[in-house]
Amino acid sequence: MKKLRLALIAGGKSGEREVSLKGAAEVAKVLDPQKYGVKRYDPATDLAKLAAEADSLDVAFILLHGPFGEDGTVQGFLDLLDIPYQGSGVLGSAIAMDKNLAKILYRNAGLKVPEWYMAAQNSHQPVPASVLMHQDGWLHDQRNLIPLWQKVPVWSSAIRNPPICLPWNNEWPGISSLAPHMDCHR
Repeated sequence: MKKLRLALIAGGKSGEREVSLKGAAEVAKVLDPQKYGVKRYDPATDLAKLAAEADSLDVAFILLHGPFGEDGTVQGFLDLLDIPYQGSGVLGSAIAMDKNLAKILYRNAGLKVPEWYMAAQNSHQPVPASVLMHQDGWLHDQRNLIPLWQKVPVWSSAIRNPPICLPWNNEWPGISSLAPHMDCHR
């Protein structure tokens, strides 16, 4: 049986590079060498090499996270090289990376989507309490601050109810000042 020539694409330039490389190492361990001829490519350094070797590859396995990986850019590059890959294409990947747009589209399609708040960069506007609170008046158990084009929080805090160090009113501090104050535990 002929081996499937697989390009394992991992690493990249995002803040999630190390997670991607670790994941690729685990994938490489479990791929049967009798069935797959695996070549690893890191988009941070190997795009020209990938393009030059495109004709010798059957399929790509994308194991990238964040910008320049799961946002449609690598998918578009592979489309240009005529290399098939797993997962969503350019448009689906780009939409999924834009958290605000994705949630709007999911909600418009009838899916249940938790409340969210879209803050402008360096915003000092109040965060609506409805985003931070359950209907019963208790704070959500987890708050994540996720940049628009990333999927991993740059800040996360589990908080206990009721809050003991945040002002209790209908609006909370702006998103810029929220993160440093959300680590209040009793």
